Amino acid sequence: VKSGDLNFDWCVVLNFHKKPGEKPIYIVDVLAHLTLESATQKLTAEIQPCPLSERGEMKAIPIQHTLIRDISAIRVYLPDDLRTKESRQNILKSVQDIIQRHPLGLPLLDPIRDIGIKSNDMISYIKQYSILQTRLDEHPLTKNVQLKYIYEQYERKANIEKQVIDAKNELKKAQSLLQIGDLKRHKRVLRRLGYCNSADVIDLKGRVACEIDTGDELVTTELLFNGVFNDLTVSQACALLSCFVFQEKANEMPKLPQELSGPLRLLQV
Repeated sequence: VKSGDLNFDWCVVLNFHKKPGEKPIYIVDVLAHLTLESATQKLTAEIQPCPLSERGEMKAIPIQHTLIRDISAIRVYLPDDLRTKESRQNILKSVQDIIQRHPLGLPLLDPIRDIGIKSNDMISYIKQYSILQTRLDEHPLTKNVQLKYIYEQYERKANIEKQVIDAKNELKKAQSLLQIGDLKRHKRVLRRLGYCNSADVIDLKGRVACEIDTGDELVTTELLFNGVFNDLTVSQACALLSCFVFQEKANEMPKLPQELSGPLRLLQV
């Protein structure tokens, strides 16, 4: 029986009962070897296991069936009355004797041979368990003396990675909230400039801006709809449009003729 980091070693099953619900839970009453200090505790959460080789006290406690790790095929004959400490300690001696007679480990209960379960699903599960257990036993880490330390470090790493993922998700949520605020402000500007209507539906001006893929879409669209190109010659229009793709770095501003400085001022405005 194991509960988290608490190892109760081999216990003796006394009784069990089922708790109804969507997922039934079986409560198993077992005789466990507890420390002398915790044997007097009434709350199950406060009990502490005691190694079978050390001085402790056998006490009946209720556990969930999920805490049972292995079930042995060996039966321990119980006295009629377990209320006395002496009778419970006699059972401890029986358990200790059984463990001494099986130095390689107690024989486990076989669900097919001992219980008679012969369903195909059970046979398949047992084969899978046997294969996985063999792979686990043959794994090089199984015999590593630092296995516990390595496992704790890996668990710590996994927890840190989970914290990183959670932090990234929180950051994405925060960025989404910021982007929502930016989106609202952008739509408000587009409505004021006439690119979309009050229902955020793109108007003609907005569709024109969408078709422009070189230069600043909004500035170019404003020039078009303000009629800046109407009175310009072809050379003036080309010179004005070249400002949108001009990438040369110049320290001095070239002197422009009057016919070009006028359209440039309109662009700068």
